[in-house]
Amino acid sequence: MSGVEQSLFAGFLVFCRLAACFMTLPGFSSQRLPVRGRLAFAVGASLIIAPLVGAGAASPPADVPGQVAAILRESAIGAALGLLVRLYFIAFEMMVATMSTAIGLSAAFAPPVEGEGMAPPLAGAMTLAATMAFFASGLDAQAIRALAGSYQAFPQGRPFPAQMSLGLMLDSLQQASLVGLQIAAPILALAIAVNVAAGLLSRFMPQAPVYFLITPLLIGAGFLVLFMAERPMFGLFLDALAKRIATL
Repeated sequence: MSGVEQSLFAGFLVFCRLAACFMTLPGFSSQRLPVRGRLAFAVGASLIIAPLVGAGAASPPADVPGQVAAILRESAIGAALGLLVRLYFIAFEMMVATMSTAIGLSAAFAPPVEGEGMAPPLAGAMTLAATMAFFASGLDAQAIRALAGSYQAFPQGRPFPAQMSLGLMLDSLQQASLVGLQIAAPILALAIAVNVAAGLLSRFMPQAPVYFLITPLLIGAGFLVLFMAERPMFGLFLDALAKRIATL
Protein backbone atom coordinates (compact mmCIF):
# COMPACT_ATOMS: atom_id res chain seq x y z
CA MET A 1 0.00 0.00 0.00
CA SER A 2 1.23 3.47 -0.85
CA GLY A 3 1.33 6.28 1.65
CA VAL A 4 -1.90 7.79 0.37
CA GLU A 5 -3.70 4.44 0.54
CA GLN A 6 -2.46 3.88 4.09
CA SER A 7 -3.72 7.31 5.15
CA LEU A 8 -7.12 6.70 3.54
CA PHE A 9 -7.45 3.29 5.13
CA ALA A 10 -6.42 4.65 8.54
CA GLY A 11 -9.11 7.32 8.21
CA PHE A 12 -11.61 4.66 7.20
CA LEU A 13 -10.77 2.71 10.37
CA VAL A 14 -11.56 5.83 12.39
CA PHE A 15 -14.87 6.08 10.56
CA CYS A 16 -15.63 2.42 11.36
CA ARG A 17 -15.19 3.01 15.09
CA LEU A 18 -17.19 6.23 15.15
CA ALA A 19 -19.99 4.98 12.90
CA ALA A 20 -20.38 1.80 14.95
CA CYS A 21 -20.53 3.86 18.13
CA PHE A 22 -23.15 6.21 16.70
CA MET A 23 -25.21 3.18 15.66
CA THR A 24 -25.63 2.24 19.34
CA LEU A 25 -25.30 5.63 21.07
CA PRO A 26 -28.67 6.98 22.32
CA GLY A 27 -30.15 9.76 20.24
CA PHE A 28 -27.68 9.40 17.38
CA SER A 29 -29.01 5.92 16.55
CA SER A 30 -32.67 6.92 16.42
CA GLN A 31 -34.50 5.63 13.37
CA ARG A 32 -36.34 8.94 13.20
CA LEU A 33 -33.12 10.62 12.04
CA PRO A 34 -32.40 10.42 8.30
CA VAL A 35 -29.82 7.82 7.39
CA ARG A 36 -27.92 10.30 5.23
CA GLY A 37 -27.82 12.76 8.11
CA ARG A 38 -26.35 10.17 10.46
CA LEU A 39 -23.85 9.12 7.81
CA ALA A 40 -22.82 12.73 7.17
CA PHE A 41 -22.38 13.32 10.89
CA ALA A 42 -20.19 10.21 11.23
CA VAL A 43 -18.08 11.24 8.24
CA GLY A 44 -17.67 14.79 9.60
CA ALA A 45 -16.68 13.53 13.05
CA SER A 46 -14.19 11.12 11.44
CA LEU A 47 -12.57 13.93 9.47
CA ILE A 48 -12.11 15.89 12.69
CA ILE A 49 -10.81 13.02 14.83
CA ALA A 50 -8.68 11.22 12.21
CA PRO A 51 -5.80 13.78 12.22
CA LEU A 52 -5.60 13.48 16.01
CA VAL A 53 -5.31 9.71 15.78
CA GLY A 54 -2.99 9.48 12.80
CA ALA A 55 0.15 10.49 14.67
CA GLY A 56 0.04 7.56 17.08
CA ALA A 57 -1.79 5.02 14.92
CA ALA A 58 -0.12 1.82 13.82
CA SER A 59 0.50 1.11 10.15
CA PRO A 60 -2.54 -0.50 8.50
CA PRO A 61 -2.12 -4.13 7.43
CA ALA A 62 -1.26 -4.63 3.79
CA ASP A 63 -3.06 -7.96 3.27
CA VAL A 64 -6.80 -8.24 2.76
CA PRO A 65 -7.49 -10.59 5.73
CA GLY A 66 -5.64 -8.21 8.02
CA GLN A 67 -7.62 -5.25 6.71
CA VAL A 68 -10.93 -7.08 7.23
CA ALA A 69 -9.87 -8.02 10.76
CA ALA A 70 -8.93 -4.39 11.47
CA ILE A 71 -12.32 -3.16 10.23
CA LEU A 72 -14.17 -5.69 12.37
CA ARG A 73 -12.02 -4.87 15.41
CA GLU A 74 -12.59 -1.12 15.15
CA SER A 75 -16.31 -1.61 14.57
CA ALA A 76 -16.57 -3.89 17.62
CA ILE A 77 -14.77 -1.36 19.81
CA GLY A 78 -17.03 1.47 18.67
CA ALA A 79 -20.20 -0.58 19.15
CA ALA A 80 -19.06 -1.64 22.63
CA LEU A 81 -18.39 1.96 23.68
CA GLY A 82 -21.80 3.10 22.48
CA LEU A 83 -23.51 0.17 24.14
CA LEU A 84 -21.99 1.11 27.51
CA VAL A 85 -24.03 4.32 27.40
CA ARG A 86 -27.10 2.77 25.83
CA LEU A 87 -27.45 0.26 28.66
CA TYR A 88 -28.44 3.12 30.94
CA PHE A 89 -31.23 4.16 28.59
CA ILE A 90 -32.41 0.56 28.23
CA ALA A 91 -32.59 0.19 32.01
CA PHE A 92 -34.32 3.57 32.30
CA GLU A 93 -36.96 2.71 29.71
CA MET A 94 -37.52 -0.71 31.27
CA MET A 95 -38.06 0.72 34.76
CA VAL A 96 -40.33 3.51 33.45
CA ALA A 97 -42.43 0.86 31.70
CA THR A 98 -42.57 -0.97 35.03
CA MET A 99 -43.72 2.24 36.69
CA SER A 100 -46.47 2.62 34.09
CA THR A 101 -47.68 -0.90 34.81
CA ALA A 102 -47.53 -0.32 38.56
CA ILE A 103 -49.89 2.66 38.46
CA GLY A 104 -52.23 1.17 35.89
CA LEU A 105 -51.16 3.02 32.73
CA SER A 106 -50.05 0.03 30.65
CA ALA A 107 -53.31 -0.53 28.74
CA ALA A 108 -52.50 2.00 26.00
CA PHE A 109 -49.37 1.81 23.85
CA ALA A 110 -47.54 4.31 21.67
CA PRO A 111 -44.42 4.22 19.46
CA PRO A 112 -41.24 4.62 21.54
CA VAL A 113 -38.53 7.20 20.93
CA GLU A 114 -36.27 4.62 19.31
CA GLY A 115 -37.12 1.28 17.78
CA GLU A 116 -40.19 -0.13 16.11
CA GLY A 117 -41.98 -1.72 19.08
CA MET A 118 -44.69 -0.24 21.25
CA ALA A 119 -44.40 1.07 24.79
CA PRO A 120 -46.72 2.69 27.35
CA PRO A 121 -47.17 6.44 26.71
CA LEU A 122 -45.56 7.33 30.05
CA ALA A 123 -42.48 5.27 29.17
CA GLY A 124 -42.23 6.93 25.75
CA ALA A 125 -42.62 10.43 27.19
CA MET A 126 -40.06 9.95 29.95
CA THR A 127 -37.58 8.27 27.61
CA LEU A 128 -37.95 11.20 25.21
CA ALA A 129 -37.35 13.59 28.12
CA ALA A 130 -34.25 11.60 29.14
CA THR A 131 -32.91 11.75 25.58
CA MET A 132 -33.50 15.51 25.43
CA ALA A 133 -31.78 15.92 28.81
CA PHE A 134 -28.86 13.86 27.46
CA PHE A 135 -28.30 16.45 24.73
CA ALA A 136 -29.25 19.53 26.76
CA SER A 137 -26.78 18.69 29.53
CA GLY A 138 -23.87 18.32 27.09
CA LEU A 139 -23.36 14.62 27.73
CA ASP A 140 -23.47 13.99 23.98
CA ALA A 141 -20.37 16.17 23.55
CA GLN A 142 -18.68 14.39 26.46
CA ALA A 143 -19.45 11.06 24.81
CA ILE A 144 -17.85 12.20 21.56
CA ARG A 145 -14.78 13.47 23.44
CA ALA A 146 -14.58 10.15 25.26
CA LEU A 147 -14.80 8.39 21.91
CA ALA A 148 -11.93 10.49 20.58
CA GLY A 149 -9.92 9.68 23.71
CA SER A 150 -10.64 5.97 23.41
CA TYR A 151 -7.65 5.63 21.11
CA GLN A 152 -5.40 5.94 24.14
CA ALA A 153 -7.07 3.04 25.92
CA PHE A 154 -7.83 1.05 22.74
CA PRO A 155 -5.22 2.02 20.12
CA GLN A 156 -5.48 0.91 16.53
CA GLY A 157 -3.66 -2.29 15.66
CA ARG A 158 -4.12 -3.88 19.08
CA PRO A 159 -6.25 -7.02 19.62
CA PHE A 160 -9.85 -6.48 20.62
CA PRO A 161 -9.97 -6.23 24.45
CA ALA A 162 -12.75 -8.78 24.91
CA GLN A 163 -12.17 -9.35 28.63
CA MET A 164 -12.02 -5.64 29.44
CA SER A 165 -15.08 -4.91 27.32
CA LEU A 166 -17.05 -7.68 29.02
CA GLY A 167 -16.07 -6.33 32.44
CA LEU A 168 -17.18 -2.83 31.47
CA MET A 169 -20.47 -4.20 30.10
CA LEU A 170 -21.22 -6.09 33.31
CA ASP A 171 -20.34 -3.08 35.44
CA SER A 172 -22.51 -0.77 33.32
CA LEU A 173 -25.40 -3.24 33.43
CA GLN A 174 -25.13 -3.48 37.21
CA GLN A 175 -24.96 0.28 37.72
CA ALA A 176 -27.74 0.96 35.20
CA SER A 177 -30.03 -1.57 36.87
CA LEU A 178 -29.32 -0.07 40.29
CA VAL A 179 -30.05 3.45 39.06
CA GLY A 180 -33.24 2.23 37.38
CA LEU A 181 -34.43 0.66 40.62
CA GLN A 182 -33.66 3.84 42.54
CA ILE A 183 -35.63 5.88 40.01
CA ALA A 184 -38.65 3.57 40.09
CA ALA A 185 -38.58 3.00 43.88
CA PRO A 186 -41.08 5.77 44.84
CA ILE A 187 -43.68 4.62 42.32
CA LEU A 188 -43.20 0.94 43.16
CA ALA A 189 -43.50 1.65 46.89
CA LEU A 190 -46.69 3.62 46.24
CA ALA A 191 -48.15 0.82 44.12
CA ILE A 192 -47.38 -1.78 46.79
CA ALA A 193 -48.94 0.35 49.51
CA VAL A 194 -52.10 1.05 47.50
CA ASN A 195 -52.52 -2.59 46.49
CA VAL A 196 -52.08 -3.74 50.09
CA ALA A 197 -54.71 -1.20 51.15
CA ALA A 198 -56.99 -2.46 48.36
CA GLY A 199 -56.54 -6.03 49.55
CA LEU A 200 -57.38 -5.09 53.13
CA LEU A 201 -60.42 -3.11 51.96
CA SER A 202 -61.73 -6.00 49.90
CA ARG A 203 -61.14 -8.28 52.86
CA PHE A 204 -63.19 -6.21 55.28
CA MET A 205 -65.72 -4.95 52.71
CA PRO A 206 -66.21 -7.71 50.12
CA GLN A 207 -69.11 -5.90 48.45
CA ALA A 208 -67.22 -2.64 47.92
CA PRO A 209 -66.19 -1.85 44.28
CA VAL A 210 -62.51 -1.87 45.19
CA TYR A 211 -61.23 -1.78 41.62
CA PHE A 212 -63.23 1.29 40.65
CA LEU A 213 -62.16 3.05 43.85
CA ILE A 214 -58.48 2.14 43.88
CA THR A 215 -57.61 2.54 40.19
CA PRO A 216 -58.28 6.33 39.94
CA LEU A 217 -56.61 6.81 43.32
CA LEU A 218 -53.54 4.88 42.20
CA ILE A 219 -53.24 6.78 38.91
CA GLY A 220 -53.69 10.16 40.57
CA ALA A 221 -51.26 9.39 43.39
CA GLY A 222 -48.78 8.02 40.86
CA PHE A 223 -48.83 11.23 38.83
CA LEU A 224 -48.47 13.25 42.03
CA VAL A 225 -45.43 11.27 43.16
CA LEU A 226 -43.97 11.44 39.65
CA PHE A 227 -44.46 15.21 39.57
CA MET A 228 -42.72 15.61 42.94
CA ALA A 229 -39.85 13.22 42.18
CA GLU A 230 -39.31 14.01 38.50
CA ARG A 231 -36.38 16.36 38.98
CA PRO A 232 -34.46 14.05 41.38
CA MET A 233 -35.14 11.10 39.05
CA PHE A 234 -33.60 12.76 36.01
CA GLY A 235 -30.79 14.22 38.13
CA LEU A 236 -29.88 10.76 39.41
CA PHE A 237 -29.99 9.34 35.90
CA LEU A 238 -27.83 12.07 34.36
CA ASP A 239 -25.28 11.93 37.20
CA ALA A 240 -24.87 8.17 36.80
CA LEU A 241 -24.60 8.54 33.03
CA ALA A 242 -22.00 11.32 33.35
CA LYS A 243 -19.89 9.16 35.68
CA ARG A 244 -19.97 6.29 33.20
CA ILE A 245 -19.00 8.51 30.27
CA ALA A 246 -16.16 9.98 32.33
CA THR A 247 -14.67 6.51 32.83
CA LEU A 248 -14.57 5.65 29.11
